[in-house]
Amino acid sequence: MNHLMTEPQKTESATVHTKDLWKSAFILSEGGWLVGTKLARIKGKKEFTFKFRNNGVNVEQLDKLFQSGQAKCSVTHLKASLIHLREIMRIEEEKIELTR
Repeated sequence: MNHLMTEPQKTESATVHTKDLWKSAFILSEGGWLVGTKLARIKGKKEFTFKFRNNGVNVEQLDKLFQSGQAKCSVTHLKASLIHLREIMRIEEEKIELTR
């Protein structure tokens, strides 16, 4: 079984919730495990929330690095993560449109 497809161990249960797409891309690019997304409409505006869990990396530490402006990562990985998250957002929007 591919190690990337397995669920993180229970001892690594710290989570980070964020609405910031760039922070989400950073956490994902550094190995954070995306475990959920939520799409809400607030005053007619779409709002996504991303939920990350530890996957061999400390997502809370990555969150703090990003907030402090000290985040460093591969631009290639960041761009790939951003594209991936935007695709997830597009799919979630389509699901909602289909249920209307």
